Amino acid sequence: MRAVHRLFPWDVVDDPGAVTALRDDGVESVALAALYHGVRAVTPRHPSRRIVDLPTSVSMLSEPMALPQGEFGYAAARAALEAGGIEVETWAVIGHLDRVLPGLARVRTAFGDRLDHAPCLSDRAVRDTLYGLVRGAAQAAPGAMLHLEAVGWQGIGHDSMHNKLHGGGLSAGALDALACCVCDRCAATVGCDPDRLAWAMRALVDGTAGAAERDLHADLVAARAMTGRRFAADAVTVAFDAGAGRVSMLSGEGEELRESDRVDLLVDCWGAPDRGIAMLAGAGGGIAYVDVLSGDPRGFEAHWRALAEAGAREVHVYHAGLASTERRRAASRAARLIA
Repeated sequence: MRAVHRLFPWDVVDDPGAVTALRDDGVESVALAALYHGVRAVTPRHPSRRIVDLPTSVSMLSEPMALPQGEFGYAAARAALEAGGIEVETWAVIGHLDRVLPGLARVRTAFGDRLDHAPCLSDRAVRDTLYGLVRGAAQAAPGAMLHLEAVGWQGIGHDSMHNKLHGGGLSAGALDALACCVCDRCAATVGCDPDRLAWAMRALVDGTAGAAERDLHADLVAARAMTGRRFAADAVTVAFDAGAGRVSMLSGEGEELRESDRVDLLVDCWGAPDRGIAMLAGAGGGIAYVDVLSGDPRGFEAHWRALAEAGAREVHVYHAGLASTERRRAASRAARLIA
């Protein structure tokens, strides 16, 4: 089974032994980050550092972008990997923005809170800015595979900074209502006054909602889904127009696109095997996106074999840079053993 391992440029830059180590560990293909959100990441094998700390979203491309320029170069890392015989695809996180572009519209909750990481897709300027990021990522390596991530609304549970969301007694529905934008543009999508919409979402969060408020929430969820689907479809068009050879996105973000000869759906198979199998069944197969940072490495083969039987034709592995050498080797070995 083909395996594509996620990788950051800083896993390669300034480490002359990185590419050889990847090859020795059985890594043949990687998806290299070009645009990424703020992060604190471990570098377990790097000769001169153990932590990379990015306080904001960054671009690691050499061309000017709307995002700040990152310290670690995508082009240099890509060149080193390709020179070492490793196939390189591009990975770009589009719609998760950490502490950048303060003038760009963000989700405004029913309580007036601003979700800094979550741009409001109802705003045309937001969509145009994000399309520009897609375009830049596609142009970084014309003809290559482009993996788009965070192509849609970002919920309140989406990791941002150091989330503290548990223990407050909020149900999943309440958290969803808390993540809904109630700006004028979003209210217009359901034909509702913004103040009325905010009141309804607050009632859902506080547990006092009646049938009318729940119906309004359902209408808003449907409208948000439509906006997200249109944005995802347009983002794919932008990517191809800018030279991408193929495009992938997570199945929940590109569910209306379906797989085609140029678009792949990555199915979230993190966690228990039964969950991944169910997700693949719901998506009608596709590419299994798996996590190797937790769990027993000895179980990777059995897990992935079950995913293959459920319709996965390849695995995308998170994450060759963050994983220990033992886990990285176990992932490569598991992929080789599955026909």
